[in-house]
Amino acid sequence: MQACLALREELKLRRRWPLKALIVVTKTGKELSNTLQLLKVGCNVLEAKEAKKRPKGFECKEFEEFTLCLDTKADSELKGEWEFRELVRRIQAKRKEKGLTPKQKAILEMDCSDKAFIEKFKERIEKETNTEIKFSKGTMEKLLEREFYIDVKQKSEK
Repeated sequence: MQACLALREELKLRRRWPLKALIVVTKTGKELSNTLQLLKVGCNVLEAKEAKKRPKGFECKEFEEFTLCLDTKADSELKGEWEFRELVRRIQAKRKEKGLTPKQKAILEMDCSDKAFIEKFKERIEKETNTEIKFSKGTMEKLLEREFYIDVKQKSEK
């Protein structure tokens, strides 16, 4: 797993960004069946496989006993997931900055250069950050491909 994480770091692909696939090339192609699920989760890939040959189009790194190959191509769906994860990380940082505990419900004032993105991820954003989104204007900041305005305020008790 450390080898996979090191390869991701070399490629400047953050661990919180899911990748399509990890292929571990071994001598027999049947040595890791018990560990593939663990690798899938630990390396944050949608699919983990073992093979005897290097796949084409993957980023690979050789080690003594095996070769690791990552599918680093990202379609718009995967890039949207990356942006979502970056956004959640920023919101959580803002919550911490404001001294909010994870259990405290907060108001998330936000805006985005891509309204469809917010509509698509609205429920997940609110659930994962324990916030309620309120659209508001402010200084936009670019994350990956989109710009966001983010501010967090403690929700007043009624």
